[in-house]
Amino acid sequence: MRSRGTRSRRRAGAATSTPRATTPRRQRLSGIRTDRLLISVYVVAGAIYGLAALLLVARTQVGDPNAGQTDNLDSITAVVLGGTSLFGGRGNVIGTLIGALIVGVFRNGLVLMASRPSTRS
Repeated sequence: MRSRGTRSRRRAGAATSTPRATTPRRQRLSGIRTDRLLISVYVVAGAIYGLAALLLVARTQVGDPNAGQTDNLDSITAVVLGGTSLFGGRGNVIGTLIGALIVGVFRNGLVLMASRPSTRS
């Protein structure tokens, strides 16, 4: 049986998940360098967050620390609308993209209707 994904993707999934079968001790015994892998996962995530912050500042032209507070909720809403369960279910990228499209259309519609900012978030 062939598993899905690359070796690094499988290792990252094993190192960041918490089921009993993938404890850090078992990962180390199977040859996965958990400390190095976790650091690399956090470095990549930090780089992506930094890029997202730069894009937000470029879009709004303001370095407001309160900007983008509801973006996390928008992304969670898009994932759930795309068909992924909040209780550990599996989803797919196409469903998430459709959910993001739905959220974007609703948000754009609220802006075009000139609704109050408190009802947009």
